[in-house]
Amino acid sequence: MVSAQHERIVQKDNTVVFERLFLQLAPSPERMHYARCPVLVHELVDDTLAVSFQGKLIGRFDRQGTPLALQHKRKVA
Repeated sequence: MVSAQHERIVQKDNTVVFERLFLQLAPSPERMHYARCPVLVHELVDDTLAVSFQGKLIGRFDRQGTPLALQHKRKVA
């Protein structure tokens, strides 16, 4: 997946701040929250945003910050 990548730290309320947006991360089967975890925000070529933790996709959003469906088996490079 080709993307521009930006390092961020997840806030205590399980959000990631990116360009004035608050991207709310949903709990996953692996973790209830990602508070204080380092993540990457990916600006994708389809004009969406993705958030990854340790190479695993944990959130997708449109440019207004609205969550999009995840494809759980997908890895982000």
